[in-house]
Amino acid sequence: FTLDQLMGSAPNTAELHHMMAIAASGTGDMKRAEQELNNALALNSDYLPAAIALARLTLKNRRTSEFQELLTQLKVLAPKNIDVLLLSAAGKSLNGKNLAAIALAKQAFEQQPATATLLSLGAYLDEENRSDEALALYKKWLKENPDDVTVRMAMGNSMQVTQQLDEAMDAFENILRLDPNNVVALNNLAWNIRNIDPAKALDYALRASGLAPESPEVLDTLAVVEYANNEHKKAQRTIQKALSKRPDNPSILYHSAMIAAVMGEEARAVLTLQKLTSSNIDFLEKDDAIALLMKLQK
Repeated sequence: FTLDQLMGSAPNTAELHHMMAIAASGTGDMKRAEQELNNALALNSDYLPAAIALARLTLKNRRTSEFQELLTQLKVLAPKNIDVLLLSAAGKSLNGKNLAAIALAKQAFEQQPATATLLSLGAYLDEENRSDEALALYKKWLKENPDDVTVRMAMGNSMQVTQQLDEAMDAFENILRLDPNNVVALNNLAWNIRNIDPAKALDYALRASGLAPESPEVLDTLAVVEYANNEHKKAQRTIQKALSKRPDNPSILYHSAMIAAVMGEEARAVLTLQKLTSSNIDFLEKDDAIALLMKLQK
């Protein structure tokens, strides 16, 4: 049956339109999904599942006014609902009110301790530079739920951002014990040890690229790891593939300049670095890009 055939064979209810929205979303047809959600609410404006789904969709698409309108409705319909609390937290964060977002996310987590509510609370804490509190929550959760890969990944990422690299490495290695084909863990491990153990980093990077051969982030890491292993021609081919997918990404552009310089293409490297360093775009390795430009211009 097609979606339209199914609609023609069943009663026209808000619940059915919501089910059709879920089906459309599963096939990637988000335009149809939104249409079905609106159809559901046209039949029953108080149908909570459709209102929540539509609010999430408008939030994802950054349609702020529509999101706020739906959120106002949801707060009246079900103010203590977990999904409504999390959407309310997102609304506060959207308006720069992170402390209020933390309070709402904490309320949601205390009301229903779960991976989703924990991750929401942890993310808002990280945004407020309260990573120590987030990490404490993650560690406590993992003592009771050691196989929760999603929370372990969030903990590892938080540790990586705060430069707790040894602890982050442990987190990612533990993830691989639970999920040997976890691309993000493989990619992060490859990146973190590229200068410490280039050969092992290359093994991780190749495994990641085998699992996600079209990912620009994975290709970027592989190129830098190949560079660290003095496989410069391979690195140049790999970084060009990454650039074809993310041509404006400043980190990938910097890595392309770094590789071009070692391949003797200094003029090309300088041009790229000048554009990067003279712009207002910020990225983690900008200081390294400036240092490389100064070196090449001597």
